[in-house]
Amino acid sequence: MFGVRTAFRMFNCQAALRMGTLYTIVPLDQQCADWLDTEGVSHPPVSDTARYPTPREISEELHRLADCSVSIVCDAQTHEWSAQIDTAAGAWAQIRIRNFTSDDLPQEFYFTNGNPEVAFLVTERLAGRCGTLVVVDDSGSQPVVVAARADPKDLI
Repeated sequence: MFGVRTAFRMFNCQAALRMGTLYTIVPLDQQCADWLDTEGVSHPPVSDTARYPTPREISEELHRLADCSVSIVCDAQTHEWSAQIDTAAGAWAQIRIRNFTSDDLPQEFYFTNGNPEVAFLVTERLAGRCGTLVVVDDSGSQPVVVAARADPKDLI
């Protein structure tokens, strides 16, 4: 529906972002907004500039997180990019990009597992660069709309 390779796994996020849950991040474009409307999820107006972040932007935002260590791996053979984020408090999250093509081209990404606090914090930071993002999970719970400057604790 929204051009995401993982499209139509009806994702959701209230109960998502738990270890073992796959959660995908989607830009709030018109196609996504139309889907949210059918799901009864309120959202801000669509922006023409909504997009996926580049791996470089993801890396920059991860390195700006306070009290976090970040490890980024790019495998040229598998074309997979991943980042492990660990907080000083013991929370963590892992981001993956499949079919990585360039540090400077917008790429679809998802969190494979981890703590919701970390995943929503990262998503909120990226929304500041890319426009409103939507978090959808593979459990069937309701999608969560994440705008820049949202309090990640209010999103969980």
